[in-house]
Amino acid sequence: MIVHSFYLFFIYTMPYFPLFSLPFCPLSRELAKEMHIVLFAYVVLENHYHVLFSLYSQDELAFVTPKERSKGDNKGEKMVRFIRRLHTITAKKLNDEDHMRGRTVWYQYWDYCVRNKADFWSHFNYIIKNPHKHGLVESLDEAYSYIYSSNPVWLKRFGKDGLWESFVRYPVKEVAPVE
Repeated sequence: MIVHSFYLFFIYTMPYFPLFSLPFCPLSRELAKEMHIVLFAYVVLENHYHVLFSLYSQDELAFVTPKERSKGDNKGEKMVRFIRRLHTITAKKLNDEDHMRGRTVWYQYWDYCVRNKADFWSHFNYIIKNPHKHGLVESLDEAYSYIYSSNPVWLKRFGKDGLWESFVRYPVKEVAPVE
């Protein structure tokens, strides 16, 4: 991980641990703030979540090439600490609810280094549309207000027209826009 770059995480639980029973969104926002990690977009689904983040605050989007990524500055430990702490706290809460101490909750994850502006916005759009993709809401309009995500913040900031413009400029192939 390197300074001034953005990452996307795809993180899954063991088969069927519903994340909705946790105050997952507030916990992740509080921990990110404490560790000076900027969460740009996130969505929590039934058994996984996605988060688009940067390790440092930035006023503008800055990107790196794959070659530059390999020259990392060892700041990856910060992200590892963030994920480890978040997963320790949430696993303990889920296991306490079910009276199942020590049970494995988190299963696997993938991380991805965002390469450029178009890549950033395409992944941002993927997160916005994800509740609709997974059938948790019936329309894209409902996805804008999905409470287990950063979507309401972005809806308030950009409005439906602004989000739609982003979808047109930086399309996501997995989900067809619904009008």
